Amino acid sequence: MMENNGIIATEPMKQRSVLSEGNKSRLYSVIKRAARGEKITFSVIGGSITHGCHADSRRESYAELTCDWWRDKFPWTVVNYVNCGIGATDSYIGVHRAGRDLLTHDPDIVIVEFSVNDTDEMINPDSYRCLVKKILNHDSEPAVILLFMVDQMGSTFQKVHSETGWLYDLPMISYADAIGPEIQAGKLKWENISPDDIHPSSAGHALVAELINSYMDKVFSETFSSEAEYYEIIESEDKYDNARFLDNRDINPVLCTGFWPSDISPQFPHSWTTTQEGRICFEVIARNIGIVFLRTIDSRSGTYSVRLDGKPCCNLDGDFTGGWGDYADYKEILVSDLLQTHYIEIEIADGSAHTGFTVLGLCLS
Repeated sequence: MMENNGIIATEPMKQRSVLSEGNKSRLYSVIKRAARGEKITFSVIGGSITHGCHADSRRESYAELTCDWWRDKFPWTVVNYVNCGIGATDSYIGVHRAGRDLLTHDPDIVIVEFSVNDTDEMINPDSYRCLVKKILNHDSEPAVILLFMVDQMGSTFQKVHSETGWLYDLPMISYADAIGPEIQAGKLKWENISPDDIHPSSAGHALVAELINSYMDKVFSETFSSEAEYYEIIESEDKYDNARFLDNRDINPVLCTGFWPSDISPQFPHSWTTTQEGRICFEVIARNIGIVFLRTIDSRSGTYSVRLDGKPCCNLDGDFTGGWGDYADYKEILVSDLLQTHYIEIEIADGSAHTGFTVLGLCLS
């Protein structure tokens, strides 16, 4: 058992946390390469929990602590660490940015965590499945572990996400299953592992890491005595295949009045911003289109209307005054089976109380 700030990771908690051991052939392969001293890249992708929110320091986040398992186990091996967690983003944004933010690093191990950020039953089952498949299909053939978190009310997308895990026979670690019975039995208090209703404290992050590392200890103990299991990815044609995120490095507006390239968002630093009723238009070729925009608490962002191919489509509300902080929101404006050219117009909506607005990028697939 491990004790951390009064929190004990008991054996029953560790056992419950392993929803599935999955096919471990890729983990065996990475462990053997690390044992030989070959450089490996450990990476994570998810939301604010993965980014390390509310850990006392990034070094105390579950992501860093699980990376430490590899560093401690193989001190002679270079272990690169890549954290692709962005707060308040779900797997829809994740699948579109994975190519640039994650896969360009050729990861060997990837932990995927979106179970408290994914809430849209129309979009997220597809976006999560396509994200996992995209990672698995990458040339570096990374080992993938799915991590399922939970909020204070017990809400988690674990049931939906685990369908992807079963489909691809992946290791699945459930923080939700580990702590749920402990809290119900009064053996563990939520406030001892989290300062709010979602994010783990340093003690909570350490608990998450202990659950993952306990599973990895078991895998390690088997690696040099077990034969690699055959692993085959089930191929299918999916909605977000070839998903990509375009910002001002990738696409030039065909019309731009009042918007200028900006770095107002640290997480999405290649955006377009206006403060005075701007208008910006793009021409793209895609089946599916989404617009990622910034919601702000500064009482300066307004509501902007979107027209697609000349027809009114939707409004994007950038005002989040009184909220917990600025964040990237999105609207999927087109879902189609046809690959076609489309014209997108974004301009201030009639009656908008404020004139500012930031377009962070376009999601195309």
